[in-house]
Amino acid sequence: MQKLDFVNFKPHHFNAAREDFLGNGDVGRYVFIPGSNGRAREIAEKYFKNVEVKTSSRGHDLYLGDLEYKGHTIKVAAISTGMGTPSVDLILSELIILGAKRFLRIGTAGSMQDDIKVGSVVFGTAAVRDESTSANYVPFSFPAISSLDLAVNAQNLAKTVTYPVYHGIIHSKDSLYAREFLCGPSSDESISFMNKMKAYGVVASEMECAHVYVLSQVYSQQFGYQIKSGCVLGIIGDSSPFADPALAAETVIRAVDFGVNLIGELAVSEL
Repeated sequence: MQKLDFVNFKPHHFNAAREDFLGNGDVGRYVFIPGSNGRAREIAEKYFKNVEVKTSSRGHDLYLGDLEYKGHTIKVAAISTGMGTPSVDLILSELIILGAKRFLRIGTAGSMQDDIKVGSVVFGTAAVRDESTSANYVPFSFPAISSLDLAVNAQNLAKTVTYPVYHGIIHSKDSLYAREFLCGPSSDESISFMNKMKAYGVVASEMECAHVYVLSQVYSQQFGYQIKSGCVLGIIGDSSPFADPALAAETVIRAVDFGVNLIGELAVSEL
């Protein structure tokens, strides 16, 4: 066991160098962190200009490019975190150590409230830490909270779109099959737990955001500058776990479009 050499650090799980995350003044590149490599590629192909791809044998290709937004050219990137908080821990830690400071997860989730239907978009203002990775950094009494700037910009942006956008606490879990599909011997505990989450007003359930928020706070303190992160989710399940494929695909398009515009708004506000 030894402490990392942050100055000479080289990532182990994707192909990148420190200079890849420079730009936008002192802010650095704004980085989209979806769960899947396919979604990272789709974001880059649809929204980025001057795209450069740095491939990875582990499936975490890094897409670098420019985002044109309201007359500004914003340096951006997209890379998959993989699924679950252990994978988030690897990818996000390495991004932050290389100097990235702004992150937006764009993913999918299941609704936990009857009035939040498939087709909706959710911005996670905070997350229930029903996962174990972040406990390696902070105790469970420590909250997982989004950056205020992103939350405020998301609230303002929601007023400009035609589809429903909700803000609230989301649930980040370790196991889809135990918590959602009640596999294993602890199904009664999962039923009770998820019913409580619904009663508490938790709006949606997914698998990554809590650790994104915890790492952003921990590394902000360690490195002495502000790391901002947020989480935009397309709701693809409500009373049934998975929606009609066409509607689910449309929901993902909405979430991605909302997320890209959210980063645009944040970047403009930080210029």
